[in-house]
Amino acid sequence: MINNFFNLPKKPHALIVKQYPLSDFVSFLKQFMKSIVCTNHGCNLCPWCKKIEQEQYYDLAIFDAKIDLKKNDIIETQNKFIKSGLEEKNIKFLVIKNIDFANKQVLNCLLKFIEKQDPSVYVVFSTFNYPNILPTIKSRCSTISITRNNEIIKCFLDKTELNSQEKNEIMQCFNDFNDLKNMITEFVEFNNLINEMLAKNNIAIFLKTLKIFKSLTYEEINLFLEIFKQKVDAKAKMKIIDYQKKLFLNPNKSLLFDNIINLIKNR
Repeated sequence: MINNFFNLPKKPHALIVKQYPLSDFVSFLKQFMKSIVCTNHGCNLCPWCKKIEQEQYYDLAIFDAKIDLKKNDIIETQNKFIKSGLEEKNIKFLVIKNIDFANKQVLNCLLKFIEKQDPSVYVVFSTFNYPNILPTIKSRCSTISITRNNEIIKCFLDKTELNSQEKNEIMQCFNDFNDLKNMITEFVEFNNLINEMLAKNNIAIFLKTLKIFKSLTYEEINLFLEIFKQKVDAKAKMKIIDYQKKLFLNPNKSLLFDNIINLIKNR
């Protein structure tokens, strides 16, 4: 079904992508863009396909309504898209992830954007909660569903050094496969550093781990602590459980990390 969609001679200019847990929206989006920009509906070989695959296509604006999306973001994008595109093809893409989280001001602005849409512009929305999308947005868009590809996920996870329990714990924390891939990559690096830290006290390793640690959210830190406490003795495990409780109070990350470093040093 997806391949048939990519091969359509004319693609919808306003599209809602219904996601299911661990579906790969980024791969879908890239192939959708290729199928429009590429003269062969996405050959994956031409310079345009390679440019999109390498995320170097410049007439692309991506927002996440779940994180931060304002009315002015839409207005500024619309004004930018009115001008000639940066790319020779002059085909532009506006992508809004988690559209069901957008506020009324943004949605009203988007309705006007779609109604007055330039034929060179394609709008793509993604959602895990299709019923929560404004009906007037739905009525102006085509819809397609993408599901998780278990074979791709299994193939990716099998290349990591994680055990079955670690894989399952991490998979339960993510909806989007691309987020999972990024997190697994960080986790493997972090996990290797933790193992080195447990083996020897090396300040360079401490500093490298600190850099990763500071970039994490509290939820991600909690996930790492959950795995880390499986590697230490009962006394250290109790301290880590205490750190996990403190996470709910939004502590200073650096201070929390220093406590964990001291815990490792004093094992």
